[in-house]
Amino acid sequence: DWSSDVCSSDLYSDGEGVPKSASKAAEYFAKACELDNGRACFNLGFSHYMGEGVPKSASKAAEYYAKGCELNEGKACGYLGFLHAQGEGVPKSLSKAKDYLARGCELGEGKACGYLGFLHAQGEGVPKSLSKAKDYLAKGCELGDAKACEMVSKLKSQ
Repeated sequence: DWSSDVCSSDLYSDGEGVPKSASKAAEYFAKACELDNGRACFNLGFSHYMGEGVPKSASKAAEYYAKGCELNEGKACGYLGFLHAQGEGVPKSLSKAKDYLARGCELGEGKACGYLGFLHAQGEGVPKSLSKAKDYLAKGCELGDAKACEMVSKLKSQ
């Protein structure tokens, strides 16, 4: 269904055919998130994280990322994992970070795979494993994460 990909919130956030309005976009993201659109929940979380059209709040971002992740939005899972790894808006928990990043990676989010690979390379919250790091980084690279591509090439040269 094409309507799930193109909605009013995207038009307002991009300024396509309507005046660009971060607050109007956030309003529509909220409505779509209430209707269980995982991508809209991610976008609303990102709006809160960046403070675009809504008050800046990492804890609000985490709430919306969590709902998006429950709705199988890989980006939401990956960004929630990052917040847990950094302790932004939620208590720092590398265990939760690993779980959310793994879920995001399973759902095809390259940045989640890449960051999970980084955690394995550093041994942060997971046992240090260069082979797992290379696997996750390679998957992240395949999914378009430039940092993962850069890191996997560095690990291959070691």
